Amino acid sequence: MKNRIPLILGLVLALPLQAAPKLTPEQVFSKNDKDKDGFLSLEEFTSSARIPAEATTAFTSMDTNGDGKISLEEFIKGYHGGSDQPTAEPDQKPDDTRNRDYDRRTAADRRAIAERNAAERRAAAERKAIADKKAAAEKKAAAEKKAKADKKAKNDKDAKGDKKN
Repeated sequence: MKNRIPLILGLVLALPLQAAPKLTPEQVFSKNDKDKDGFLSLEEFTSSARIPAEATTAFTSMDTNGDGKISLEEFIKGYHGGSDQPTAEPDQKPDDTRNRDYDRRTAADRRAIAERNAAERRAAAERKAIADKKAAAEKKAAAEKKAKADKKAKNDKDAKGDKKN
């Protein structure tokens, strides 16, 4: 995660890559909050961006409440990859390595994964509903076929009985 921060700051906020790791999230936020209202607007966030499309994407993923501006809290979470706490240094091992890859994902990545999983669940439910409907139709057709065969057998039996009389 530490390796990603200079890249994001270098690409999005147009800071020198060597300076980025030395700045705290609060300093980066303050430097980009031009009107000092305590929020970063999309315009403030992208004004010094080297790659505006990347900045817009980063802004959208950091604006977790969707109000069109980034608060210091949202910025810190985005800066630390979706967590309030800084990530471990590369030479430090996290206590729980099971979730290391999950923790490295951005909030946008996690939302995309959740949306994909939900879509897969919906598709599976639709496939199950179709299979259930098909099974019910086959069961109904079999019952109708059996009823028709039983009726024919009864009619044949009645017809034989009429011929004997």
